[in-house]
Amino acid sequence: MTRREATLAAVVLGMLVLWGGYYTLGAHREKVDARQSELFAAQAQLSGARLTIARGREAIHRLESWQDRSLPEDREVAQSLYRDWLLGQLNDAGLTVDNVKPDQRTPRTTAYRSIGYAVEAHGNLEAVTRFLHAFYTSGMLQQITRLRLQPSPGSSQLGVMLSVEGLIIPGATHTDSLPKVAADPSAAGLDEYEQSIVGRNVFAVYTPPRPKREPIVRSEPSPPPKFDDAEQAYVTAIVQTGPRLQAWITVRTTGEVLRLFEGDDVKVGLLEGQIVSISARSLILQTGDKRTQIELGHNLRDGRPADASEG
Repeated sequence: MTRREATLAAVVLGMLVLWGGYYTLGAHREKVDARQSELFAAQAQLSGARLTIARGREAIHRLESWQDRSLPEDREVAQSLYRDWLLGQLNDAGLTVDNVKPDQRTPRTTAYRSIGYAVEAHGNLEAVTRFLHAFYTSGMLQQITRLRLQPSPGSSQLGVMLSVEGLIIPGATHTDSLPKVAADPSAAGLDEYEQSIVGRNVFAVYTPPRPKREPIVRSEPSPPPKFDDAEQAYVTAIVQTGPRLQAWITVRTTGEVLRLFEGDDVKVGLLEGQIVSISARSLILQTGDKRTQIELGHNLRDGRPADASEG
């Protein structure tokens, strides 16, 4: 093999090695990308599974709480205990019970069963308030589905008609007694409810309070600004009179023409001052401690500050 052939063979071999390395590297990258995709998918599945477990634990905790607050699972036991409890709360509140009868309810679900009672009683508003407070702070799975209060003319007594419903959850904790759940510590006490309800006429038509009217303060209109004739007093001419210059100031509002020399006082409208000096095209006016240069053709208020050296 000649040297040229050997060189050519080496070049070809190098190209084959480079191509093989590039192919191998590409295949390796594809495998790495595939593994990363699988890893991301597995992590997403793991997160979803953890979320499902957390939700399941929360649901179990909520179910256990409901089971602890449920009426006994035996329906006859629950009806008897719940009726006795209901009558006891009505009597303790000061209501006189006239009638209690079962109010059967058949929910369309297997998650729970319910029992109900329709009650007729009478008493004052304070007794009704005490009963409602005891009912809603008991912690049991129950609700008032209907409440009607009928006032008696000339009396503080109310006719009370209400329907109540209690729930039975499968797996209830209590089998032969009603649950005793501590009241919510954040709930308002009975005294607060009595203060806000008892003594009010709950049957009167609600009348919203009249909006407060702010007192109308009438301010006297500001007096119009005083008119200043100096704004209509124009330097209309500067003439030579003997050895001295004289300024002619025409007051347009009155038609008066003032002919003034240096040192003369001038009073027009609200302006009082003295002519300090007169030149061919302007004059210097002293008002208080201020000097103003007024050009020919301008009014006495239309000037610019003059230096103390001027005039």
